[in-house]
Amino acid sequence: MRALYNKYTLLWFVITVFLFMGTATRALAVYPSIDGDNSFEWITNVTFNTIDNTTDADTNGYGDYTAASTTVAPGTTYPLSVTIKPDTGEKISVFFDWNQNEAFTDPGEEVVVTPDIIQSPDPNSFTATINVNVPVTATLGTTRMRVVLSFLNADTDPVQSSGTLPAGEAEDYTVNVNNGSANPVITATATANGTITPSGAVSVTSGANQSFTIAADPGFFIDDVMVDGSSVGVVTSHTFTNVVADHTIHAVFSSTLNHTVTATAGANGSITPAGTVRIGDGSDQTFFIQPASGFLVNDVKVDGTSVGAVSSHTLTNVTADHTISADFVADTVAAVSSSDFSQEWITNVTFGAINNSSNAEGYGAFLDKNTIVQQGGAYPVAVTIHPQADENISVFVDWNHDGDFTDAGEETKVVELSPAAGPHVATVTVPTGAVLGTTRMRVVVRNFLAAISSGDLAAGNSGGEAEDYTVVVASPVPAIDASLGANPAFGTIAPPGHTAVASGTGVDVTVDVVDQVYFIEDVLVDGVSVGGPFSPLPYVYSFTGVVVTHTIQADFSNIPFQTITATAGPDGSISPFGALKVPVGANKVFMMTPNPGFVIKDVQVDGGSVGPVESYTFTNVTADHSITAMFSLFAEITVSAGPHGTISPAGVVKVALGNSQVFTITPDTGYAIKDVLVDNVSVGSVESYTFTNVTVPHQISASFEKTFPWPMFLPAIVNANRGA
Repeated sequence: MRALYNKYTLLWFVITVFLFMGTATRALAVYPSIDGDNSFEWITNVTFNTIDNTTDADTNGYGDYTAASTTVAPGTTYPLSVTIKPDTGEKISVFFDWNQNEAFTDPGEEVVVTPDIIQSPDPNSFTATINVNVPVTATLGTTRMRVVLSFLNADTDPVQSSGTLPAGEAEDYTVNVNNGSANPVITATATANGTITPSGAVSVTSGANQSFTIAADPGFFIDDVMVDGSSVGVVTSHTFTNVVADHTIHAVFSSTLNHTVTATAGANGSITPAGTVRIGDGSDQTFFIQPASGFLVNDVKVDGTSVGAVSSHTLTNVTADHTISADFVADTVAAVSSSDFSQEWITNVTFGAINNSSNAEGYGAFLDKNTIVQQGGAYPVAVTIHPQADENISVFVDWNHDGDFTDAGEETKVVELSPAAGPHVATVTVPTGAVLGTTRMRVVVRNFLAAISSGDLAAGNSGGEAEDYTVVVASPVPAIDASLGANPAFGTIAPPGHTAVASGTGVDVTVDVVDQVYFIEDVLVDGVSVGGPFSPLPYVYSFTGVVVTHTIQADFSNIPFQTITATAGPDGSISPFGALKVPVGANKVFMMTPNPGFVIKDVQVDGGSVGPVESYTFTNVTADHSITAMFSLFAEITVSAGPHGTISPAGVVKVALGNSQVFTITPDTGYAIKDVLVDNVSVGSVESYTFTNVTVPHQISASFEKTFPWPMFLPAIVNANRGA
C-alpha cells in the first residue's frame, strides 16, 4: 500500500512539474540573443512614446531594458528617435515582435531608421528620428522592441536582429499593445497666460474623436502646442481622431506681455521683418524697407500716417499694437553711372537736414536721406570730394518732376576745375514754381569735363561719381528757427526758437558764450557750417530778404578743436572715417585696411604722400588736416638671399600696381655681395635695387662671398717678397 502510494505520489509530482514548466515556458518569452563589440559605436538614447532612456555602452554590446515599457494602440503612429555615439559604416533598425512569436523576422517587424550609412557631422553624437505605425493586426498584449545599431561590412548588408553583430550594440524594451477597450484619457494642461479647453483629465469613448481649443490671454501669445511630447506648432486647436489610447496635450504661452506690429509691403519691394511681428512691451523694433531693382520707396506709413520714403523705421517703447506698410514706385529718373571712380569721388554732402559721408562707389543711392525746402528759397549746399585735379561739381534737382535734370534752373554749378577737396559751398535756389512734393537731387563730381546728370561720367576719358538724395518741396513760410546744438549750457542764441518774419525782411541772430572759458564750436545755417571765425564775441549772423523758413544752430565746446577729414578710395577703408573733431594739442591715429586681394597704394596727408603706411598718427594737432587712403591691386616680388647676407624686405613682397619698391642688400661681417639677380639677370654687386612702376611679378636674389683679410696678411706677403 505504501509502495502504491509512493508510486502515485511520484506520478502526481512529475505531472505537476511538467505542467508548471510548460506554463512557465509560455509565460516567459525567450527571444534570440544578440551581442556585439561596442568599443567604437554604441546607443546613448532611445525615445519611443513614453520611453525616454539614456544609456552608456552596455556590456558585451547588449542592454536589457525590458523594465522600461510603453503602451501603444493598433492603427496609431508614434515618434521614435535613436541617438548614438557614431564611428563609421553604421545603420540603425528597430524590430517589433508584433505577432508575439518571439522572433523579429516576420514582414513589417523591422523599422529601418537609417536606410543609408550614417554620415555624422558630429563625431560624438548622431540622432535619427522616424514615425512608427503600429499595425492594426498587431497582437494585443506585451511584446518586445529591439533597437539595433550595427556596423556593416558592406553598405548593402541588412541589419541583423539576432546573433553577433559585426560591431555595434542592441537594446531591448517592452511594448504593451492595447486596443483601448477601456475609455482612454487625454490629459490637457497649459502654462500661465492662456487656456486650453477642455482641460485636465478628459475621458474619451474608445474610437471617438476629441478636439481642444487653445487661446492666449490678451497681450500674450501661443508659443507652442505639444501632443504626446512632440510639437505640433503654434495652433489654436487640435483634434485627436480614433482615440484608443491615452494621450497628452500641453499648451505653452509667452511669459511676458507682447504687442503685435503688422508689417506689409506692396509690390516691387519688401519690408523686414514682415507679417505679424511680436514685440515685447516697452521694447524697440526696427523695420527695413528695400525696393526691388528699378523701383524706389514711394512712402512708408505707420498706423496710417506717412513717415516719408525712408529705408528704415524704428518703433520705440512699444506699448500697443501698430501697423507699418511700404509701397514702391518705378524709378523713372534718368540713370547715371561711372565706370571709373578710382581717382575722384564724393566724401560728404550737406544740404539742409542731409549730412552724408560716403566712400567711393561710382553711384550712391541715398534716397532715404531727405530734407525740406520751400518754393522761392535759397539754401546752401556743401560738397566735399576726394579730388585728382580739375574737378567739376554740380547739384541737379528735378524741380518739375519730369524725371530728368535738363530743364532751366535745375543745375547748380558748385565749383569748376578745382583741385581742392573742399568743402565747396554754393547756393541752391528753389524756383517759385517748383512742383510741391517729393523729388530727386543728384550731386555729381566729374574730372576735367563738365558735370552731366545722366550717362557714364567716365565717358570721354574722364571719371567721377554721382549720389542721389530726396528733396521735399513745400510752400514758403518766412521764418527763422534758431536752436542750441552741442553743449547748450555753454552758450546762448537770440532770438531763440521759431520767429515769424515778414516776407522779404531781415533778421540778425546773435550767438554768444555764457563764460569766456567756453568756445563757439560751429554755427550751421540750413545745416551747413558758416565756417567762422567766431570772434569777436558776440557773433552775429544776418539773414536778409527772408522769404522761406531758415534754420540756424549754434554748437559750443569747453575746449578748442580742429577738424581732421578722413576719406578712403575704393577697395579698402580708413578708420575712423569722416570729419572728426580733435581737441587742440591732442593726437589722433588712423588705420588703413585694404579689402582682400588689394594693398595700400598710398596715403596722402594734407595732399602730400606719406607712402603706403598701415597707420598714421597726427600729433599735437593745432590746425585742420585731411588724410586719404588709396588702394590697388598688386604684383608680387619674390625675394631670396643666399647664405651670409640678407635682402630687406624679405619673402614675398606685395607692391601696389604702379608703385616702386626699394630692396637693400646687406652682407654679413666678413662677406661681400657677390651678385644680385633681377628676374634672373645680373645687375651686379649692388647694395640696393629699386623696381619702378611695378605692374607684373618679379624676382630678386642675392649671393655673397667671403672677403680676403688683406690688412692681416699684407706684412707677411711683403716680407716674403723681400726675402725672395
